[in-house]
Amino acid sequence: MNFEDFPVEAIQSMEAEAGVIGALLLD
Repeated sequence: MNFEDFPVEAIQSMEAEAGVIGALLLD
């Protein structure tokens, strides 16, 4: 997968979701 071809919004959305999931798992 090429991140250069990936929309920035999609990457930020994925990072936000990963952060939420990580917070739930660590809680």
